[in-house]
Amino acid sequence: MPQTLTLGAVGAAVTELQNALNQLPTKLAKLTSDGVFGPKTRSRVQEFQGDNGLQTDGIVGPITWEKLLALVAALADVPQTNNLGRLAVVAVARGEASIPGVAAKLPGAQDLSDPRKRSFRMGHTRLLKYFRATGAASATPFMEAAVTYLEKQGQLAPMPHWCGIFALWAVKTAGMNVGGWNLGQGISSVRGFRQTFAPAPGDVGYETLGEFQHHFIVEKAVPEGSAFRLHTVEGNSPPNSNHKIASDRIHDPSAKEVQYRFYTCFD
Repeated sequence: MPQTLTLGAVGAAVTELQNALNQLPTKLAKLTSDGVFGPKTRSRVQEFQGDNGLQTDGIVGPITWEKLLALVAALADVPQTNNLGRLAVVAVARGEASIPGVAAKLPGAQDLSDPRKRSFRMGHTRLLKYFRATGAASATPFMEAAVTYLEKQGQLAPMPHWCGIFALWAVKTAGMNVGGWNLGQGISSVRGFRQTFAPAPGDVGYETLGEFQHHFIVEKAVPEGSAFRLHTVEGNSPPNSNHKIASDRIHDPSAKEVQYRFYTCFD
C-alpha cells in the first residue's frame, strides 16, 4: 500500500496519486503530475473523498488509497482483487504510460541494432527517474547520459532498452519490497521475484523470440478457450497493448514462436 500523503508531501507516491486522480472525472482542473502535494492536489483529493462518501480531510490514507486504486482499476477493466499491491502496480504503470512523448520515435530512422529494425526512440529526461529508482542508472558510467542522449545531442545512437526497467520502476513505486535492476539479466534476476504460470494483474511478463526480448506489466488476463488474452501496460510501446497466448507458449525452449514467462513478487 502506498504511504499516507498530506499537504506538503513530495515524491513518487504523490506523482502516483496525481496520475490516478487524473484518470477520474472531476470538476476541477487536471493536476500536473509533478510529485508535489500542493493546495490544488489537496482540493482534488477532497473532491474525490466527497464524491465517494469519505471524510474530506485531504489526507490520503489507507481508506482513500483503497477506494482510489479500486476505481482506477475498474476504469481499466482490471479484475477486482483483494491484493491492493497488485492494483497499485497497475495504477502506477497505467498513469505513467498515458503521459505523451516519453516513448516517442524519430520518424524514418531505424535502429539497426534492434533485431526488428524498429525506429529510434527519442531520449527523454523522464526516463532518468526509471533508471535511477531501479539502480540501472549507476550500472555504467555513461548510462545516465545515454538515456537523454538523443534529446540533448539530436543525434542517432542506440538507446538502452528500458521496458524491463519501466516495469520494475512501477513495481517499486507501488511500494513493493524488491531488489534493483541487473543490467542485461532481466526481471528474473531481481530479488523478490519468482516465476509464475498463472499471470495476474501487477505481474511482469517477459517475451522472447531469438534475440528479441521484451518486458511488460500484466493488467489483466482473460481466458479464451485453451488460450488467454493478456492486456498489458508497456512503458515503451502503445499503452493499450495486448497479447493472445496459448498455454503451450509459456516457456517452451524448443518452440519457434514467441515464448512468454511471467514473474511475480506477490504471495
